[in-house]
This record gives sequence, structure tokens and C-alpha cells, in this order.
Amino acid sequence: MAGRNQRLNRGVKTLSENFESWNEVLQTADSLSTEYAEALNDTYEALADLTGAIDAAHIPLDFLNKQAKSGASILDLMAKAAEGDQEAIRELNYELARTTFENLDYSKDVLDLTDDNDSIVTNIIGDPIVFEETKNRILQTIDDLYSAASSYDIGQNLTDEDWAK
Repeated sequence: MAGRNQRLNRGVKTLSENFESWNEVLQTADSLSTEYAEALNDTYEALADLTGAIDAAHIPLDFLNKQAKSGASILDLMAKAAEGDQEAIRELNYELARTTFENLDYSKDVLDLTDDNDSIVTNIIGDPIVFEETKNRILQTIDDLYSAASSYDIGQNLTDEDWAK
């Protein structure tokens, strides 16, 4: 938990120090320019710290173009997160988790993840219907967790009673 909080704080600090200049580049520079690529990479690195993503490479390239559930743009949420806005951070976590799973497609690439026909992974991804059902259950769980977490502050210690709700 302490490591996660350190990473979150690093993400907020990095965003607060740099987001204004990154955002200007992302809004005005040619998307094929080195300047744009560097700003995008730096933004995604900070976002990975902020949300606990494995790393920036696991964030979909088009994530910044997405409209959040609340109607805000991802860049607007990031601007708020740079100021330490907990609801914006929570919403960014939600949107990134949902986007990551929404982007999963049943394909030969997914089937190539394993060649052990007896594994549970093969049983799930080996059948396109089971794959979609599993994906939809995961998306519903993400929605449920977001709804449940919206009444708690980030970093707040939860009691057994809180988890039972």
C-alpha cells in the first residue's frame, strides 16, 4: 500500500509540474512530431504512476482522445488530477481499467498467449463466447468497484464493515 501511495503521489507531483506544457504540445503539435511523441510518452508515464498501471506501454494509444463516463475529456480529468482532485484520479483509474478491457478482442493473437490446452486460460480464451462473457463480467466488476469506491477517499483505510457493503 505504501508503494502504491508513493507512486500515486509521484504521478500527481509529475502532472502538477508538467501537465500544462504537455497539454499545450498535445493540443497543438503535429501528432507525428518528436515533440508530440515525447509529451505523449511523458503524460502516459505520469498517468501510469497516478493510476497504478503496469507502465505507460500498457495504456492504449488513443486513451487521451476518450470521453469519460462523466462527459469530461481525459485531458480535463488529468488537469484536475494534477491539482490532486481525488474524484478525477478515481475517474481516470476507472476509465483506464474499462478501456483496457474494452480493447481486448478475441483473435488469433489472444489464442497465441498459451499453447497449453489444459490451462484455464486456454479454456477461457479458446472459446469466443466464453471469452466475451468473461470480458463482460470483468467490465461489470470494474463498474461495480467504481460505484462502491466513489464514497471513499483515496488512501482511506477500509474496515471489514466497509468491504461487506
